Amino acid sequence: MRSSSCCSDQRVDSRAQVQNGSGGPGAVNNNGTGTTVLSPDARSGNITSRAAVSIQHRSVVTGNVLSASTVTKDSDATVTGTITANGVVNLPPLPALPAFPPPNSGSFTVNSGTVSKPPGSYVSGQVSGGTLVLAAGDYFFQSFTINTGATVRATPTTRIFVQNTLNFNASILAATGSSLQPIELGYAGTTSVSLGAPFNGTLIAPSAAVVFGTGSPLTFSGSFFARTIEVATGSILACHQ
Repeated sequence: MRSSSCCSDQRVDSRAQVQNGSGGPGAVNNNGTGTTVLSPDARSGNITSRAAVSIQHRSVVTGNVLSASTVTKDSDATVTGTITANGVVNLPPLPALPAFPPPNSGSFTVNSGTVSKPPGSYVSGQVSGGTLVLAAGDYFFQSFTINTGATVRATPTTRIFVQNTLNFNASILAATGSSLQPIELGYAGTTSVSLGAPFNGTLIAPSAAVVFGTGSPLTFSGSFFARTIEVATGSILACHQ
C-alpha cells in the first residue's frame, strides 16, 4: 500500500474506513493482482487498482474508481465520481527495506522496570511488562514482540526493522506522556502480521499480509506499504501523504 495502497490484495472490511490526514476520505492504491474489495458499509476516497475492484453493499467511495481490470458495484453502493474499467494504471513500487546486518547484540526480555537499549542488531527482543526505551537510530531484530500491557518509548528518528517475526500488541509511545510516537517500522518476513494496537508512522512490509486491527476498532495513522493490506471491521486507516 502506498499511503493507503498495497502491492497485492487490498481489503477494507465492513464499517472500516480509509481516511486522509485531515479525516476526509483517503485513497486506496493497489499495485498487485489481488482484488481490491470495499466491504459492506466501508468508506474510502479514490480507488486506483491494477486488479479488479469490488464495491459492496452500502459502501461509499468519495471520488473516482480506476481499474486496469474490471469494476463491480452493488446497486446500493455509492461512487461519487467516475468509474473506469480496463484503464491505464501507473503506480510506484513498494519501498525497499535496508539490508539486515548480522545479529551481534544478543537477545533481551523486559518484564518489569525501565530498560534502555542502544541501536544495534539483535537476535530477539521481547517486551512483556515494564518499559523499553529506544534511542534515536536503527534497531534490527530477527524477532520482535511487544505484548499487551507493555510500554515501548522511542524518538522521532527511531527506526525498527524486523526480519522474521513481529508481534505488535501495544503502541509505541513518545519519550514522555501517552502520545503515540511516529516511527518507521519495517518487516521483511512473509508470515502475516496483525497489528493489535494503534500505530503511528510508516509501516513497510513488502512481503507480508498485514491486518490493521483485531477485535475492537482501532485507528492507525501514517503511510502504509505491504504485499496485502486488510483494514479490520470498524477500524480506521488514516493515511498521510
